Amino acid sequence: MKTYNIGMAGSGFMGKAHTYAYKAIPFFYGELPIDVNLRAICSLPLKDAQRAAKDYGYDIATADLGEFFSSGLDIVHVCTPNDMHKPFIMEALKRGIHVYCEKPLTNNYEVAQKIEEALKGSKSIGQVGFHSRFYPCTIRAREILDSGRLGRKLGFKVRYYTMNRLEGTASPNALASGAILDLGPHLSDMAHFLLGDFDSLIADTKYLNPDEPHNEATEDAFFAVVKMKNGAEGIIEASKIAQGANNDYFVEIYCEKGALKFDIENPDWLLCYDAQDKPGPYGGDRGFKRIECFNRYPMRRFPSPRHSPGWLGGHMHSIYSFLCAVRDGVPASPSLSDGIYVQMVMDKMQHSAKAKSWVSIP
Repeated sequence: MKTYNIGMAGSGFMGKAHTYAYKAIPFFYGELPIDVNLRAICSLPLKDAQRAAKDYGYDIATADLGEFFSSGLDIVHVCTPNDMHKPFIMEALKRGIHVYCEKPLTNNYEVAQKIEEALKGSKSIGQVGFHSRFYPCTIRAREILDSGRLGRKLGFKVRYYTMNRLEGTASPNALASGAILDLGPHLSDMAHFLLGDFDSLIADTKYLNPDEPHNEATEDAFFAVVKMKNGAEGIIEASKIAQGANNDYFVEIYCEKGALKFDIENPDWLLCYDAQDKPGPYGGDRGFKRIECFNRYPMRRFPSPRHSPGWLGGHMHSIYSFLCAVRDGVPASPSLSDGIYVQMVMDKMQHSAKAKSWVSIP
């Protein structure tokens, strides 16, 4: 069986999370989908890469992109700051190396379009780290929506609140990014995953101190009214200045025959309302039912299905799914093309907020 050489671009917060997945998947799933060797880690300054290589077991530590790609890599994880994603992705695609990139795919849509051009004819399998898709509650919600039992999708609300701009507790990359570029990718992909393609939107942004000089790309919060191609209309909003919010990430989907709600910070439960339940005295059978999601991944062997997967569990299942796609030689999902689509949606949000008007989404 082929052994895949793994390259990790970035040794910071997300580089650690991705490396953890390779170490932990055998415990949770029984084995890695493919045989791997942690070949090289690339980071600045060099001493950070050297420390990570020693701590995590990479063969090579480097701060040079050329040396990194000359080390015989089969898979590259891109966990660098946003503005450094492009050179690693482009080089991987050129060499036919599979690539798993953290969100957002890039720091703007113009760069994403260049990646889209590079994808043409590439044999690389690519995935974007929209790990929110990979919690059992999210997967189960998609199954219920796809079954049609709740009928036509009518409305929705997807919101993500944190207080990291107030506390300064997030990574430097997250703190330097505005709410649209930092939190918007998760929300936009969640809406895309559960509701389909976007049709149009109007957005607005908020700054904690609006009278002070600020960069247009570092807004503290945003709010968007969104219309989807299937007719559903809803709200997408995010804030990095919500005092008391750690990672308050809520999803609500309202349909013709029912509704779904879940909280990514408490992913063990999916709330489902089915209007076909019988009403009656004192409520009958009507009401939101709590579906036990917990650790219900059918391919996991550890821990028991009664234990919560946690934040790292979502990332781990995302990477596990990517490695299965590499093993089977099939497209991964969410793909780099999905990442480009989300980048376009965020670009439209930024333009709408600046123009104070509705924008159409192709």
